[in-house]
Amino acid sequence: MIMKRSYLRQITLMLLPAILVFVLFLILGKWLSQGEVWANSVYNRSVYSDGVIRRAVLLDRNNRELATVIKGEIRYNEDPMLREATVHSIGDNGQHIATGAVYLHRRDLVGYSPIEGTVPAEKNGGAFVLSIDGTLNRIAYEAMGGRSGAVAVCDYTTGEILCMVSSPSFDPAEDHPELGHSQQGEYLNRFTDGRYVPGSIFKLITAAAALETIEDIEDYTYQCEGSCILGGNEVKCAVKHGKVSLEDALAVSCNCCFAQLAVRLGADTLGGYADRYGLLDPILLDSLETAAGNYNAMTTDTAEIAWSGIGQAKDLINPASFLRFLTAIPNGGEARELSLTFGGSGETATIMEETTAESLRSMMSYDVAKTYGIYNFPGLALCAKSGTAEVGGDMAPHSWFVGFLDDPEHPYAFVVIVENGGWGISSAGKIANKVLQAAVKS
Repeated sequence: MIMKRSYLRQITLMLLPAILVFVLFLILGKWLSQGEVWANSVYNRSVYSDGVIRRAVLLDRNNRELATVIKGEIRYNEDPMLREATVHSIGDNGQHIATGAVYLHRRDLVGYSPIEGTVPAEKNGGAFVLSIDGTLNRIAYEAMGGRSGAVAVCDYTTGEILCMVSSPSFDPAEDHPELGHSQQGEYLNRFTDGRYVPGSIFKLITAAAALETIEDIEDYTYQCEGSCILGGNEVKCAVKHGKVSLEDALAVSCNCCFAQLAVRLGADTLGGYADRYGLLDPILLDSLETAAGNYNAMTTDTAEIAWSGIGQAKDLINPASFLRFLTAIPNGGEARELSLTFGGSGETATIMEETTAESLRSMMSYDVAKTYGIYNFPGLALCAKSGTAEVGGDMAPHSWFVGFLDDPEHPYAFVVIVENGGWGISSAGKIANKVLQAAVKS
């Protein structure tokens, strides 16, 4: 019995070091695999202060300092206009804005070393670089002139957002206690969170559906008499357009033609294409979910289907989702996922046929030549569509201008929405031209 106990004691003493080594390697493995996650936890008070990173430097794509974070407080650029133009991209000290990089990319702002733990981001390759161009944002914000709406420009080859402006805005370096009761929506990022009646920009979706589902659509013509009756409801055009092809109908924005096409296609087809193009569900901008869109025309209501095909009825579009859709046209049907990070996310999604994308590219180029006037956009290889979205009552319509530059050296897609701005080309179109002229020269 004594020998047996002695033997067990020897076995225990032999196993104990092995067990300790095993536990040590287990802890080491967890430390190497999970250490950065633990260090970057928002509960780590050496890194975060009330959920805000304690120290960081944020630069625009041209290495211009937009803001620094010291002990959890954001300190902004000295230019007040630049601050107002970029606050929705950076964030604010009150944490009212969820679309800012200080919140969305808080983990990217932390440097980490397995030896030193969390370290200032500067020790791990420099400050955090956003994809936005501060100067371009400032120009866009000034062009809005205090009107409500949004301006955005992205590189359609990468999805990088160069410009993301929401108006009205505010100076985040100043105290604004009144904004908590404001009806103007200064905290709202209208680009990511806005939902708007699209008006005639939705005709791009109707045209795409027609191109892919109607046989011999290339030979299609329509005789516009200036108005038509569908489902007992009158649809009007601004003028009597006469005989138009699909290309001409888009260029002159013939409501009657597209209303007829919508009825022929049906609500299920139109809704299916809006869904396929990512216009109904939220999309992801980095880790942020944008607002959802809407298309729910009743399949049996001819009048509602007609109005839905020209971007009215119950149609609602989020500007960020529409910008993503636009990136597919110059990319042969492959959309780029949007990002505020320099270099983009690298993620893509094929959402339309290559032939459809090429047809839309050609038609949008024709729009500019035939209707908007190349002379109004000097030096720009512009492909575009305007929208004048009726919103009811005595309110002026929303003004839209969307498109891209067919220019490999300046691969920019854009969206401009001016709430109650009137005609698309005369309001949003002028802003788009000013911003794009600056973009190609930067």
